[in-house]
Amino acid sequence: MPQVPSHPSLQAAIRHLERTDSVTLARQAELSALAAPTGSEGRRAARVAELFRGAGLRDVFVDEVGNVHGWHGEGESGAAIVLVAHLDTAFSGDVDVRVRRSGDRLEGPGISDNARGLAALVAVAEALGIAGIPLPRPVLFAATGTVRGHGLHRGHHLADRLGHEKGDVQRDDHQHGHEDQGDDGDHHRGQPLGAKKK
Repeated sequence: MPQVPSHPSLQAAIRHLERTDSVTLARQAELSALAAPTGSEGRRAARVAELFRGAGLRDVFVDEVGNVHGWHGEGESGAAIVLVAHLDTAFSGDVDVRVRRSGDRLEGPGISDNARGLAALVAVAEALGIAGIPLPRPVLFAATGTVRGHGLHRGHHLADRLGHEKGDVQRDDHQHGHEDQGDDGDHHRGQPLGAKKK
């Protein structure tokens, strides 16, 4: 297993993530309980924007197609680093999205796909700010809507917008390789509590 770099600020970020693991799990459960079927992610997007602001990101907004943007740092050179998680779920709005605890697990539709990814974005944004990690490039945190089916245009919109504003952005559509996952996929699997800790 590769060694974690020993830079003090990176170690501080890791300690923060470990200390606040229960907070991340609570956010994960909260976001999972906000219905977000493809094309109707507004409530979840609004909550993610609030969490981005609370995590210290700047210039947070929801764009005209429903993507949430938030920036960390200014950077001095090179293209922006982009961290992305999708907002929408693979099931319709009539599914009961309440989250339940079963022993040491959180269970509910969408708890892993993709409430976990959204909660992780917020946790990393907080850790970067608190630890003061020096970065040579600005970091864009983004939550995108309409990933499922033929909805990749919102992710494309994000990349095209960023390329227009910042320049030198490369889009890789292969990151969406899970989009054809059927209803038997992992969006109903439980999320172990404290899964980040080894």
